[in-house]
Amino acid sequence: MKETEISIRVTVADRQYPLKVQTFEEEYLRKAAKLINEKMLGYSNSFSFKDKQDLLAMVCLEFATDALTATKSLQTIDSSFVDKIEAMENLLSS
Repeated sequence: MKETEISIRVTVADRQYPLKVQTFEEEYLRKAAKLINEKMLGYSNSFSFKDKQDLLAMVCLEFATDALTATKSLQTIDSSFVDKIEAMENLLSS
């Protein structure tokens, strides 16, 4: 079954963005926009900044670092899982 595409608007950094998304993506996009805005507010309360681009850059750096850390963790888990499967295969073979 093909997903339905819908039009939504999300607000990030006081700007509205019209998007066409699959219905299952809407919730994630709205939560992502809310999270970005909350992070920007947190940074604006903690640091001095020239404009919102500085806040957006800090939020991007935080999210990119989190994504890279999560990717590294998943690679470690995957590697460990593969090693365990291979050990079990060897045990069953012998």
